[in-house]
Amino acid sequence: MNTLKNESIDDIESRDEIVSAFEEYVIKERMTERRILPNGNMSVTYFKNLVNDVITRELKRLVHILINNMSRLISVNKLKQRLIKEGYKLSNELISDDIDKLRDCYLLFTVPIRSYNTAVQAINPKKGYCIDHAMAQAFCNSTSENKGFVLGNMVYIKFRRTMNHIFCYKTEKGDEIDFAIGPDSKIQLIQVCWQLWDQDKTT
Repeated sequence: MNTLKNESIDDIESRDEIVSAFEEYVIKERMTERRILPNGNMSVTYFKNLVNDVITRELKRLVHILINNMSRLISVNKLKQRLIKEGYKLSNELISDDIDKLRDCYLLFTVPIRSYNTAVQAINPKKGYCIDHAMAQAFCNSTSENKGFVLGNMVYIKFRRTMNHIFCYKTEKGDEIDFAIGPDSKIQLIQVCWQLWDQDKTT
């Protein structure tokens, strides 16, 4: 086992070279690309673009997943696990914050479960909707199965134009209802579907 010893450097020239190398390391760190860039605006721009690129890619992927799952239940924890599998390491808090920002800019919306308990609303998955179903379809595979989700998104946007409080609903048996609107005394439960029967079966 080698034992490190403190050795003094008496040679002034050697000491100056070490100090100079350390100062360069402090400024340029270990990244190879940065070492070949000159000091000044070019290197600053490089690092800014690098950070922005990472943030942009992660946010773009999150938006893509959310839009691709319009009219479906979304869970922050499941979003996190999916992103981790794809190589993106985002915390639950950051994902929630990003969803809030997307909602603030009117791109995506979330509908919580109907409950007077805010903790129940917070821990349960929410339904996600897009500001425009045509925009969402640009991120989706165009299949017949998507028609019901597109219709659900259209219904949500219609409700959003005419009322302030929109919820989804879960029955005591755990069945999911797309929308619960109106006061408790006149609550309306609305389930959206493209068709009520299986066209492949005859009756």
